Amino acid sequence: MKETESFSMPSAGDVLVAGPLLLDPNFARSLVFLHEVGLEGAMGFILNRPLGKTLGDIVNEPGLPKFLKPLPLYFGGPVQADQFMLVLFLRESDDHRLRCEINPAASQIREALDSGTGWLRAYIGYSGWTSGQLQVECQQEDWQRTPSDEIMVNHDQSQGLWELYHRGDHRWQAFRGHFPKTWGKN
Repeated sequence: MKETESFSMPSAGDVLVAGPLLLDPNFARSLVFLHEVGLEGAMGFILNRPLGKTLGDIVNEPGLPKFLKPLPLYFGGPVQADQFMLVLFLRESDDHRLRCEINPAASQIREALDSGTGWLRAYIGYSGWTSGQLQVECQQEDWQRTPSDEIMVNHDQSQGLWELYHRGDHRWQAFRGHFPKTWGKN
């Protein structure tokens, strides 16, 4: 295990950026939003793995609200990859950091989407680590930690974000005020 003096454990709301040598096909070139990090382990969702399908393509139930049917479906990770979850990403504050709610109430979804402070995604599966596993992987430099940013969930080209974050290229943030206001509107 590689020891680094500046190592600090990721926390909820951080994003893990896969290192270039991480070859696991589930996580290669991925960005993983961390929902929970604790003594028992960690849980998160891959941000840049759209499946090219919608929730309506997968869930064929009459009770599914119409506004959820066109919601793009993402691969969240290999744990429970036979189940789907709705994940509402919420802007924490003016610094653009995120937190998320899993399977939120319909009223919470509507309020966040209408106010422009939330972005809804549908996921199949999630990413999980057992106690101590994430720390070991971070110390081995399988992952880099970066703060979350709303652009990670309200951008249609999420697959190209790994290159920017892996290189540590955050110059795009200077142009934030020029981004289209419609990004991420579901």
